[in-house]
Amino acid sequence: MTAETFTSLINLGAAGAVIVVVMIFLNYIAKRDQEWRDFFTILNAQNTTDMRVVTESLKQLTQGIQVLSEKIESHDSTMTKKVGELEEAAITLHAVTKTVFDLNEDFQEHDKLLSESLRKMADAKRKTKKEGI
Repeated sequence: MTAETFTSLINLGAAGAVIVVVMIFLNYIAKRDQEWRDFFTILNAQNTTDMRVVTESLKQLTQGIQVLSEKIESHDSTMTKKVGELEEAAITLHAVTKTVFDLNEDFQEHDKLLSESLRKMADAKRKTKKEGI
């Protein structure tokens, strides 16, 4: 508002004073409105930047989780195969162990029979020497 406008309005009396007060108030409101607009523009820009950072971080986390998931699935597949092989090896080992125990029992039985036969032969030999045959 120029000085001439201000003076003209004051010359109008009370109505002019009201108009001056309203114009000053509207000027103040326009400045405050612009300050708020600037504030929210800056805030919106910061939020947009922050959301981009959050979005990028989430994207990287998602990719990392996907890579880990693929590695875990690969590991699980490998371990499933290895567990199957170990189960087969355990079954084979059990069969071999049973066979060894069975053979050991057979050898012990044969050893008893052999020992009994040798004892009988030795007894027979002693008996024949005693009898002079």
